[in-house]
Amino acid sequence: MPTKTLLQAAEVRHLARRAATWGLRIPEVEFDWDAIQRRKDELVRGWADHRRRQLERGGFAFLRAHARFVGPHRLALSSGQTLTARQFVIATGSVVAPPPLPSLAEVGYLTSDLALELPSLPRSLIVLGGGPVALELAQFFARLDVGVTLIQRSDHVLRGMGGDVAEVVETVLRREGMRLFTGTRLREAARVVDGKAVSFEHRGRVETVVAEDILLALGRRPNTAALALEQAGVVTESGRILANLQQQTSAPHIYAAGDCCGPHDIVHLAVQQGEVAGHNLRHATPPRSMDYRLLVRVVFTDPQVAVAGLTGKRGAGGGPRGAGRLVSLLRPRQVGDPGRHGRLREAGGGRPHGRASRGQRGGTGRR
Repeated sequence: MPTKTLLQAAEVRHLARRAATWGLRIPEVEFDWDAIQRRKDELVRGWADHRRRQLERGGFAFLRAHARFVGPHRLALSSGQTLTARQFVIATGSVVAPPPLPSLAEVGYLTSDLALELPSLPRSLIVLGGGPVALELAQFFARLDVGVTLIQRSDHVLRGMGGDVAEVVETVLRREGMRLFTGTRLREAARVVDGKAVSFEHRGRVETVVAEDILLALGRRPNTAALALEQAGVVTESGRILANLQQQTSAPHIYAAGDCCGPHDIVHLAVQQGEVAGHNLRHATPPRSMDYRLLVRVVFTDPQVAVAGLTGKRGAGGGPRGAGRLVSLLRPRQVGDPGRHGRLREAGGGRPHGRASRGQRGGTGRR
């Protein structure tokens, strides 16, 4: 929610600066960073207060503490209490992944959480990463006059969403003045006279960029390290809890939902997983199962990117026949930029498995 609130402010300014596209004249479009932050904080506070009241009036005991398993049915809390239960649901979310270079920790960097609370804007920023969070924040800062350089390891941003989708986004970001490097390998980070420097390999050469600060947006990892899951017989893989489609873990009485188990770190799927887990721990038959064929993912860049169902490489192994093809479609958009859409079908022209869209309001549009 806080990110989307900030993105909207940057988008309104961007559109106002392009007012001539619609025959409007707006000579100067200044912004007040403190006012933008106050609006964001007020909206978040209202939402958080509402959720807090729901938890406190939920008809269950609501405890604030860190917990770890000390047996299959026992938890030790940081408050000194011990809890026992017949069944459990784990929904501990995720945390920012550690930096890939030890020197980054020494130099210092922003995370996506810290970037939303900055008291003032940096003059320039290096963004490490090419996923949704990295792109959304990179474009946000660039539209508020921060000089942004984005460094991505893969050949394209938005890895896994299709090269044609990524190329449209990359073109727009470069057109808006962002420096963008893809297909890189990070080497070192260091403090220099002008700020912070990051060196990396790119197209056979070593490049070095300097900025006032660095934003680390290379993903997150499951927040399970402190839970002592082995004490309860819960199997994990690289920290991620392994759960079946009924959200049941290797310990039959323990269920998991959300980022701590994946496989997709998307909030509406986490809610659905929680509902499935809650049903199954109360009702053994008939069990409910997750169905990821209708997976919906949206990246709130401009143009937005939306993917529904199985597309690209995801469809290659996930469709009923194990194969598919992406057919690109074009249609005009209301703001002067073309939106592109793709539809994935079964091999041989069968029914669609999914749809990819990128364009103005690509995440919310309808046909």
